[in-house]
Amino acid sequence: MKNIVDKNIIFYTLLVPLSLQGIPAQAQNANNNIVVSGQSTSWSLTSANNLENAQTLGNAILLTVQSKNKKCSIYAMVSASSTSTSTPMPASLLALQLLSIVPSMSANFNAIPLSTSNQLLFQSSNSFNLATLTYNLILGPVGYDYAPGTYSFTLLFTMTQP
Repeated sequence: MKNIVDKNIIFYTLLVPLSLQGIPAQAQNANNNIVVSGQSTSWSLTSANNLENAQTLGNAILLTVQSKNKKCSIYAMVSASSTSTSTPMPASLLALQLLSIVPSMSANFNAIPLSTSNQLLFQSSNSFNLATLTYNLILGPVGYDYAPGTYSFTLLFTMTQP
């Protein structure tokens, strides 16, 4: 029988230089912007079931995007991480999955594993006035390879245009 360990996985959303702890971060110009806001973004893994199965935080991240003049692409990456233990947790254990997009547009609804380099979340095929994308945040099965402790991740969202 495996030992039950207590692990806290803490996730912070960041769009430099603003930290998103209840306050949205925004990057913009006159016609184009992205606003990132986060809901519940932490896990407390206290049972074998929590460690052995993926954990999903529904409606965890909301992106409000305006792209009036050009198509746009939105990327996400783990830009930093820290731990209270000597064993870092890989960024690849985190994933984002699009839950909804309003207004309806063509988009990737598959889970997109994150890494320390940009991962394409969304790419528009034409300009649009305003879109809201809601993402689930997924933590892959952590297993028993990581010591009990606190693990923090910083996500960076980027919007680019051609």
